[in-house]
Amino acid sequence: MEIFNKNIIAIDEELKKQIVDSYLASSKDFMYSIDKSFNLIAANQNFLNFIQQLTSFNSFQIGGNLFNIIDFPEDFKTKFLNCFERGLHGEIFVEEFNFLIPQKGINRWSELHVNPIIYGDIILGVTFISKEITERKLAALALAETNTRLNNILLSSSDWIWEVDANGIYTYCSERIISHLGFDVSEIIGKSPFDFMRADEKERVGLIFQDIVATKSAIVDLENWNIHKDGREVCLLTNGIPVFDENGNLKSYIGVDKDITMRKTNELDLMRINEDLLHKTEELTKLNSELERFAFVASHDLQEPLRTITSFLQLFERKFTNLVDPTAKKYIDFAVNAAERMKYLIRDLLEYSSSGKGIEEYTQVDLNLVASDITQLFEISHSETDVEYKIDKLPVVNAMYFKMLQVFQNLIGNAIKYKGEEKLVIEISAKELDHDWQISIKDNGIGIEPQYHETVFELFNRLHSTTEYTGTGIGLAVCKKIIEIHGGKIWLHSDLYKGAEFIFTLPKNRP
Repeated sequence: MEIFNKNIIAIDEELKKQIVDSYLASSKDFMYSIDKSFNLIAANQNFLNFIQQLTSFNSFQIGGNLFNIIDFPEDFKTKFLNCFERGLHGEIFVEEFNFLIPQKGINRWSELHVNPIIYGDIILGVTFISKEITERKLAALALAETNTRLNNILLSSSDWIWEVDANGIYTYCSERIISHLGFDVSEIIGKSPFDFMRADEKERVGLIFQDIVATKSAIVDLENWNIHKDGREVCLLTNGIPVFDENGNLKSYIGVDKDITMRKTNELDLMRINEDLLHKTEELTKLNSELERFAFVASHDLQEPLRTITSFLQLFERKFTNLVDPTAKKYIDFAVNAAERMKYLIRDLLEYSSSGKGIEEYTQVDLNLVASDITQLFEISHSETDVEYKIDKLPVVNAMYFKMLQVFQNLIGNAIKYKGEEKLVIEISAKELDHDWQISIKDNGIGIEPQYHETVFELFNRLHSTTEYTGTGIGLAVCKKIIEIHGGKIWLHSDLYKGAEFIFTLPKNRP
């Protein structure tokens, strides 16, 4: 029985050795032991295969000195010797190592387990077990780099990043919260966004957030007003996405807030300005209607008394011709002429008041036909005036036809009225610009001094007395008003006794 027990013990020892040898052979870890002289006293085959890559010796065996056969990098050597010394002093610990030899294509991260070899009270050397953690370490480094990059992005971003749980309680927020609401991160965590809103805004946004949570949908461009730490109001634009657990239950929301206070303030100011403009527009519309009614009364009701005055004065002159001396007849002529001028003034006022009304539709207007119609009209009405027309090819424009007739009639009529002593020549031409047509009506008449080039387009502005030239001083003002409502401009090139050139533009493509 005793022999049997000894055989069992022998078998057990043999089995233990086989198990250990089997483990050493199959393990992917590097296992090796070094004595105090740094000689290798034991190692598994995995370690020996690795070391063989680093040495120029044909074969590296147990008993060799690691530092003599391998040229370790200095930083690695220093750190490894430090661990070796600690092991010789009896320490048991784990250290992380990066074994980097680029020329050999080696970049190995390991977790080095250090254990002293103790025999009785003596430490004979140190055993090392190097567990490879390269994949895990590189992933951790990449993650750390990504986290650093994300953190830098968060710090550089003007937006505030946050996370709330399913109950709407902050579990995270970036430090940018300070610039948004003036609070530290510690003052935000554990609270709800509604803790920083006035009561009515809390109620409004709360109802919206309830619907969002109920439908587990994203938060998209939710504008909300918050109370800054200093008491002022800040408008934030909130966007966020829901986060779910493995069972599909709502876990949290992650999102970002952008400060849009300035934009919203500008929008509110613009709304107030638009409201004011709308109110003023309504007032102007009402005033224009009143002016139109006045113009109608002036053109009809006021002309009737003038006709009566003129008729009775002329009737008086004919009936009592023997009783009227030359002086009285002169007075009667003055009164009749004044009444006639008043009639024309009222007519022109009506024309000016209606020149800006857009009651006529825009259509394709051939300015060649307009110029032809007007010149024929003046040839009939001013047959005593010798006029030579030089008309170039004119464009077709998108305009109001009768308004274009008014412009050509007034400008050509001005040229005829203010002709000089020599034969009158009127030149009408067109020039194509990038976005406009530029029309010119030029004459060789008496001209206009430069200091009057702006004022001639003002209402009732006359440069000559009624005894020299008839008119009310409204025609050019009408032209200016018509051209401007068409989106163009009108101006004048002229000098005294050197003729005048009126130039105006009309858009090619009127919106």
